[in-house]
Amino acid sequence: MKVNKFLSENGFLFLLVLGAALYFQHAWVQGFFLDGYLYSAFAKHAAQNGDWLIPHLSKTTYSQFPVHPPFVFALNGLFFKVFGSSYTAARIFSGLFSLVCLASVIRFTQKHDNEEKAFLTGLIFILIPPLIKKTRFPSLDGPLMLFVFLSLYFYFEAYKKNKSSSWLLCGVFFGLSLLTKGPMAGLIPLAILVHLAFTKSFIKLKQLLPWLSFLLGFVIFSLWPIALLIKGRSDVLNLYIESTFFHTMLEGRGVTKFNYFDYVVFLLKQTGPWLLLSLYSLYRIKKGFKNELLLFSCTTFFSLLVFLSIPKFKYSNYLLPLYPFYAIIAANGLSFFLNSKKLENIKRAVLYLFVATSLTLLIFPLTVETRRDKPIFDILKISKGLKRQPDLWLTINGSYPFYSLANLVGFELSGEVVNTSLVWLKGYLNGDQKLEFETEMPVSWGSMEPLILIRTKDFEDLKLKTGATLRSVAYFEKEDIVVLIRSENISSKGIKY
Repeated sequence: MKVNKFLSENGFLFLLVLGAALYFQHAWVQGFFLDGYLYSAFAKHAAQNGDWLIPHLSKTTYSQFPVHPPFVFALNGLFFKVFGSSYTAARIFSGLFSLVCLASVIRFTQKHDNEEKAFLTGLIFILIPPLIKKTRFPSLDGPLMLFVFLSLYFYFEAYKKNKSSSWLLCGVFFGLSLLTKGPMAGLIPLAILVHLAFTKSFIKLKQLLPWLSFLLGFVIFSLWPIALLIKGRSDVLNLYIESTFFHTMLEGRGVTKFNYFDYVVFLLKQTGPWLLLSLYSLYRIKKGFKNELLLFSCTTFFSLLVFLSIPKFKYSNYLLPLYPFYAIIAANGLSFFLNSKKLENIKRAVLYLFVATSLTLLIFPLTVETRRDKPIFDILKISKGLKRQPDLWLTINGSYPFYSLANLVGFELSGEVVNTSLVWLKGYLNGDQKLEFETEMPVSWGSMEPLILIRTKDFEDLKLKTGATLRSVAYFEKEDIVVLIRSENISSKGIKY
């Protein structure tokens, strides 16, 4: 009985701690998906160089990045200001949004349903595998998920109580969603309209407050364009409009083959039990089960899933804003099969799961190995043993994926990455070519220290001789990469590694 009472009183706390264990247990590992490097570099350069308004990677790649507003990068930059720029700080910054969203989803369900369903909702939200995966590297989708959910959270409260403060907060988080990922914030008014249609409540739109809330969101978003215009950077705004509305929304980023059911297949593969439980909840509503929160969550999740399935381009991270409502629907479906005793057993299992997960992650180093871009991290270690660490990385004939390397080097060293040809390299060795390239911004090439990545076939074609300008210092067989540096950059004692 004491255990049951303890679990009853602390069940939500264990959910939050379990969520933190899953979201942050990867925090000290080096390496990101390539966008993670990019977004972390934007934040780092904002914190160090003051690039708050226009995100900047390097002088050769993304000297200005107009694809997304800089709001989240700036928030991350402020986080770096306090805690320093590192992989750990970047991962914790990303994970905090999912953790706050978890707490918000639990609170939302507590207020508008009951304690038991709030617990199940939190548990299911934690155990959405794609969310755990996406939380572990910096992205815009975690913040977007939180802001979209909070905006709709306060819409639902405004729908029920018509409080001006709720409409105000709905508009605030709509504005933050716009500042996070522009048109993706359109999910909010779309979800609201669908819900009003299903509840036959369009009369609410005759009031002034919903429209003021909508307007407030655009006023908040307009702070960024206004700041750009004040700075005289209307060109960045024009590039943003072209990239967002023409290249992405109208042209579909060049995608020609697509399937309208890609997201459904993805959810079935990744979260099959939750999808089946959600469909059962939908079935119960059709059979007359009445629950305002469940109806709102169903109209939101299923309408937005259909809407997101229409465009040609589909990325799994676009589904993140749907996951809070997905958890609510699936939790309702699960609750139909549970009695109080079974629920207590689930709470007990969560306690054991938390203890087992924490001990496993502490005792066994399951997630401490760098898997992404491992040769590059090895090269970085080698380069620290040189007289001077290279800040110009050259790939010969695409010897390494360009953007993965450019984003990584931009975050690690604030360095430059250039892809060039074997013909150029031969000319450089013969003295016919200078260490200069066309770039987006002026670069002081003469002050840069090069490091070259080349494939074995091209390296053998160079036929380097003893005393040559370049020397090979490492070879990575799996990636077929030879690493070359200037002979002058190696001390007489060799390389310390």
